[in-house]
Amino acid sequence: MKTFKQYIREVFDKHFPVEKIGVTKTDTGETHHYAFRDHKDRITNIFLDHDHVSDFGSTTLNVEFTDEEGSIGMTGHAGMSSSRHIGSIIKTVEDHIADHNKQNPKDPIEKVKFTGAKAQGGKRTGRTPLYTRLAARAGGTTRDYGTYTGHTIRIKRR
Repeated sequence: MKTFKQYIREVFDKHFPVEKIGVTKTDTGETHHYAFRDHKDRITNIFLDHDHVSDFGSTTLNVEFTDEEGSIGMTGHAGMSSSRHIGSIIKTVEDHIADHNKQNPKDPIEKVKFTGAKAQGGKRTGRTPLYTRLAARAGGTTRDYGTYTGHTIRIKRR
């Protein structure tokens, strides 16, 4: 049986290859679009929205990921909630932040925000406990909004 550390290492070592699709300018910054295909040839889209206005001038990265039809509930779909999917998304976010902060030392990403939808009835099921633990392990916070949870993680500068 694998230890938890072995399992996590495998998740990040065996992620799906991710391709950068493009960048779209927005009113408050820009949105970077990435995508990958899984072992069943299904597409997962990752949208990383740079918000330069929120939090009084600090740059926040809002993370959203969807399936090929645009559904944000993709990790709840059968076969779409594999650790490789989650690992690929987290690895993409980590690499993006590292690249951005290296190229933009005067405008670093200081926070990452993402949400987790709850099952019908507002119960804490599915990915909500995972995302809550992820945020807590990284020193972040979680707020309960009834039908979904919001998670914020501050990026430590080195």
